[in-house]
Amino acid sequence: MADRPAVAFVDTPAYCRLMSTDPRAALAAAQAALDRADPSSALALTRPLTADPDIEVAGPAWLLTGTASYRLDDEDGALIGWQGAADSESAIAWLGWRSV
Repeated sequence: MADRPAVAFVDTPAYCRLMSTDPRAALAAAQAALDRADPSSALALTRPLTADPDIEVAGPAWLLTGTASYRLDDEDGALIGWQGAADSESAIAWLGWRSV
């Protein structure tokens, strides 16, 4: 047999598994990332969820995106996230308006 290159098996990151099964679990994981002062991980979790057709997923995702952006000193990104939450018509839309 010819020499084959070594193959590395990489486990799927936890947030990818969460997003593929339950977006609310991904929102909880994003909140946990913010709680442990890891806004970059929170953004990686929430950005895809902002396009979710369920406003009760997309609205909180926008709010978390805004908060994570703010913690990363991205004021423009924070305003976009909070405005997205405010415009989402979800139950937390008022928090987006309060944050803008």
